[in-house]
Amino acid sequence: MNHLLISVIAIFLPGVIGVTLIDLFTKHREVSKFKFLIFSIIFGYLSYLVTQIIVFFSDVFIDVKTQSRHITYLSFWKLLSSESNPEVNVGELFIVSLISIVLAIFFIREIEKKKTD
Repeated sequence: MNHLLISVIAIFLPGVIGVTLIDLFTKHREVSKFKFLIFSIIFGYLSYLVTQIIVFFSDVFIDVKTQSRHITYLSFWKLLSSESNPEVNVGELFIVSLISIVLAIFFIREIEKKKTD
């Protein structure tokens, strides 16, 4: 499969899931397709960033117990920077999509709370 297509799918899937949930559960003006695309990219990157932070802190916690030094990076970052044909880690994509759902629920709650204040 084309490297660019794989990268785009990996970036967009968590973002599309999150932005779609926010779009469905909040009342707002209709969002243009261009803005939906931009929001999906931003939300996808945010989901990967939050997941990487969680992985980093779990590595630090494990490293303190085992007294070793090892930092795990998501394969997504290699996917963005690699010129070869890296594979998408489906398990990682699933976890990031779940994180995206949790982030979307958080944003929905905050948006609704802001509207009632």
